[in-house]
Amino acid sequence: MVQGRQKRERLNSVLLDKILERCETLNYAVSTGETYRFWCGDFLLFFFRKTGRWQHPETMGREHVQEYLSYLANVRHVSATAGMEASPWI
Repeated sequence: MVQGRQKRERLNSVLLDKILERCETLNYAVSTGETYRFWCGDFLLFFFRKTGRWQHPETMGREHVQEYLSYLANVRHVSATAGMEASPWI
């Protein structure tokens, strides 16, 4: 593991597994699907930790995405390119 990187927490979720299936259908690399799955899971975990309840992405809007991307940039110091990688899926 690269020093300074946060450990990737793998959530058991049918919704997140569907991301992998969709990536496979689109012939994306397995690592790409895993990366998209991670970012979507991290997005959901961020709001679970904040509110104490799980929210389905369909109930979330642009303001949730903006809040999460701001958190990534300002608190976790994630680069803008990583945030842009995450945004198409959340």
